[in-house]
Amino acid sequence: MKKGFCEKKFTSMLISGTFTKAVMYLMLLSDSIIAGFFIGESGVAGINAITPVTAIVTFFGDLVSTVVGIVFTREVGAMRKRRADEIYGQGL
Repeated sequence: MKKGFCEKKFTSMLISGTFTKAVMYLMLLSDSIIAGFFIGESGVAGINAITPVTAIVTFFGDLVSTVVGIVFTREVGAMRKRRADEIYGQGL
């Protein structure tokens, strides 16, 4: 069975979103482990000091990602495929 336009885009967005979250979690985890082993207490303290900044940046990234999904869906619903593709490209 051939996948439709919406199914392909949703699958693509689901895969990229899942991958992004997994990489973010692994980065935070590996930063703490590497800092703990190689840099010591000061390194872990430094990473913990910038964690709020990382969280704020992540929040705005997630906000943009959510809005792109909403606007993309509206454009698809209005049958404006070209505009939906443009929005999807901006979201990536």
